[in-house]
Amino acid sequence: MPSILSRSPVSILVPLAGILSLAAVLRLGAMRAEFWLDEIWSWEFSRAAASPWEIVAGAEQHHDNNHKLNTLFLWLYPSGASWQTYRLHSLAAGLASVALAALLGLRRGRAEAIFVSLLFATNYWLVLCSAEARGYALAVLFALAAFSTLQGYLTAVPSAGRRIQLVLFWCSAILGFLAHLTFLHCYLALGLWSVYWGARSGLSRRDEIRQLLACHLVPCLFFLVLFWVDIRSMKLGGGPTQPTSLVLGRLLGLGLGVSPSSAARMAATIFAALTLAIGLRQLARENQRLGVFFAAAIVGSPALFLLGKPAYLFERYFLISFVFFLLLLGFVLGAMWRRSRAGACTAAVIALAVAGGGTAQVLTFERGGRGHVLDALAYIERRSPSEGATVCGDFDFRVAKCYRFHSAYLRTKKHLVYCEQEALPPRGADWLLAHRSDPGYPLHDEIFDVRDNAYRRVEDFPAAEFGGWSWHVYRKRETTVGRDARRSAE
Repeated sequence: MPSILSRSPVSILVPLAGILSLAAVLRLGAMRAEFWLDEIWSWEFSRAAASPWEIVAGAEQHHDNNHKLNTLFLWLYPSGASWQTYRLHSLAAGLASVALAALLGLRRGRAEAIFVSLLFATNYWLVLCSAEARGYALAVLFALAAFSTLQGYLTAVPSAGRRIQLVLFWCSAILGFLAHLTFLHCYLALGLWSVYWGARSGLSRRDEIRQLLACHLVPCLFFLVLFWVDIRSMKLGGGPTQPTSLVLGRLLGLGLGVSPSSAARMAATIFAALTLAIGLRQLARENQRLGVFFAAAIVGSPALFLLGKPAYLFERYFLISFVFFLLLLGFVLGAMWRRSRAGACTAAVIALAVAGGGTAQVLTFERGGRGHVLDALAYIERRSPSEGATVCGDFDFRVAKCYRFHSAYLRTKKHLVYCEQEALPPRGADWLLAHRSDPGYPLHDEIFDVRDNAYRRVEDFPAAEFGGWSWHVYRKRETTVGRDARRSAE
């Protein structure tokens, strides 16, 4: 059928430039959101390190929230910079991922390039990780780069260019491991794919082994060193316990641009299963044996991870696998586009629906952000006397970290002092900051500190749903009635 995607170079460059511009606008908007706990935690690791080597091998740096490459960037940034500055490397990685995904799509056709880049540009999860100072955006970029360079090495004829592809694959794998350990989802799939490729390519057993060693000896040796130096001593930051079905359902639901309701999650799961089946069947007909890689990256490696019964589950742990699902979805839509006029219309509707839903979710996030703790602190500062005030929190570990980071950005610089609950004076603090991540968690108009002082809720600062924490400001009551005495009177 006739297609504007096959007429001239301009027909592909113009829409790709527009899509990349859209990707930049969405990510720049999301970057305005305040730093949240995990970013602050990573920033603290960077400030505690005396050298880049200490980021990897320091005794206090062995932590799953210390994403090595991200922490190195934070270490390089000057102290006191804006939090948008601290996220610039993630922004660059996110935009580069959209461009690289478009190039991977272009290997199959112009329609694939358009669909893949649009899906990547507007995806809720990819926008979020491109707008935060953590390692996920870097891991996505290097996963795509590792896939691209290994594909180039395996499929190219022997030449100097092929050796360059091999070296780039080594670099991508090493940087991927340093970016985030979820890069393993990609690397395990690449390893299986290269084994299968060698077994099916007619090479002798010796040449097959030589090729495998050429591909994987350097990355595997690096991973073993990283394991010995850091991973074996790694501590987990923890988090809430969540059912696997809920995490995966939210990953697919929000990732495909639908609401996070149970019905929408189920529909997204069914759509994803159909897409996976169609995509793998489509790849099975080709001679590059890519179906093995996509099956392992999207299903196989995450299944192995879940069989290990991890203590904590979050959607971002499966982000690399979801990225390759998006790539496969773009391939399926591109094939539909060329098949018939009805197929082209169906592909366009699906792509626009997913992209439109993702864009709407990103805009909702931009309005609510990760939370507004700085606004809450500014509210407290405005209503405190000139000599300052004391502040406490409902959970010291989280609230104190957020307070210490964001209070440096207050404009008037009144003297606010944070008091941990165990160190509160008998009369308590002047203010109490409470936070909630679950909208269903009860929020009381009056709460008590460990000294039994009462605080009345005076202002709320909500966050986007699934974006972060809402913050709630409580002020100490002028006349405090003890909780036990209050209950006795009632």
